[in-house]
Amino acid sequence: MARTLVQDDWISFDPDGRTKVHEAIAKILAKFCKRNDSQEMDRELPYVAPWGNRQIVFGLEAIRHYMRAARTAKDEEKKNLTRYAMNVYETYLEGGMFSDADRFDGDEKQPKIGDLSRSYGMDHLKYEALCLLSEDGLGKKPPMACKQKYHARFFREIGIALTHMLRPDEAIEFLEKAASIPGIKDTERAYILSHRIVANLELGKIREAVSDLKECKGIEGKLPQKSDDRQTLEHRNKAREAAIELLREGTPTDLDDISSGGLVQHTGERAILYIDMHLPKFPKTGKPQDLARAWMILKQARNHSLQHNFEHERVRLDIREAGFFRALKMPDIAVPVLERVGRELHEYGGSEIAFREFQLASAQVLSDLGKPQYAFAAYALPAFRSLNRRHADARREQARKLCQHLLDQMKDDEELEILENNPFRQKIRELDNSPRHPSYSLDVLPTEADLDGVFSQCQTANGREDFKFEIR
Repeated sequence: MARTLVQDDWISFDPDGRTKVHEAIAKILAKFCKRNDSQEMDRELPYVAPWGNRQIVFGLEAIRHYMRAARTAKDEEKKNLTRYAMNVYETYLEGGMFSDADRFDGDEKQPKIGDLSRSYGMDHLKYEALCLLSEDGLGKKPPMACKQKYHARFFREIGIALTHMLRPDEAIEFLEKAASIPGIKDTERAYILSHRIVANLELGKIREAVSDLKECKGIEGKLPQKSDDRQTLEHRNKAREAAIELLREGTPTDLDDISSGGLVQHTGERAILYIDMHLPKFPKTGKPQDLARAWMILKQARNHSLQHNFEHERVRLDIREAGFFRALKMPDIAVPVLERVGRELHEYGGSEIAFREFQLASAQVLSDLGKPQYAFAAYALPAFRSLNRRHADARREQARKLCQHLLDQMKDDEELEILENNPFRQKIRELDNSPRHPSYSLDVLPTEADLDGVFSQCQTANGREDFKFEIR
């Protein structure tokens, strides 16, 4: 509050001076990014950065100061300052947002669109940066220096980030703005609609998702046979169709025919969908092939993530690896996999989606190990409470059912695991002593006081009934 008052007062009595100071600070921060000197950056940022990349943190702050300078600048100077900020975004956060840079052209080390999510899970940082760059500061107007042809891309990427932040209702608003930009190509519209399908599925809106898929298939049908665009859209449409069927709890469309000539198509989100679709089949069918192919997809996708430094994407795939051990009725082997994921999320941060996936997977494994109270208190209940504050209805329902299952497993006066002897909790305590930035890290476990409160309430039938009422 005090900082806001100072800034507002500064705008009133010395707007030109304010512009110059913020611009000077922004230039210094941009130079830090350019030099990328780890010792120099460590002195200025005494925190663990997302997967060790301090450039994205300094880049965000440079953007912040450029845009503060632009707020009190004159028209042409305002545009120039905005361009400087956009250049910082392109150079150090994600290239190709305001240009035609392509992932497969030029320097592979240069950041590209999608890197903040796939490499770091920093969707909230991306959303903040794009809002800072926008003309209104809320992301609802593109940057004043942004060319018309990049407006749809700007709104699209905000929508994708909001979906990963489990704010799908807001994501749809931005994706609709992107899809309504005049003159966008059909292929671009189809790409936007495919992400709107994902956001609608997070909300549990199957009818809307089916409507978007129908339009995407119509666009696919207009493209020349055997063209790259048509094959790409066909693969994407089949994946979205499978996601719709998976949410319906029906028999998902088989994705085996998507990967023409091998497994190359199954990377990233598509690989995650494939695994999520096939893993539940195995306990019902007992067919090894249901597990074997999904395992091959997992390993190929994981290698792809490692080759491209998509660390956060690899973390989400590791959560699926734990699911394989559950399917094979080896939950004790899944434990160290999830503990590694938990340590990485706690130290480096990650997306809302990855965090909730980790919580639910951990609760499922602990349930299999006969520890329903710990599963409920440490993972399932915190996940449900967080999801209940959002509009991610499909995931909230998954968490609710898991909480209900765990409560039904519990017995009165059940012996509890001694938390002091839990190696995972001890490791998390050690990480808590490291300088973690609150904006870029996650607390993967509740406090011991919160755990004790839930444990004591779970000890009696009346206490468990209160929880059942909460999650109803």
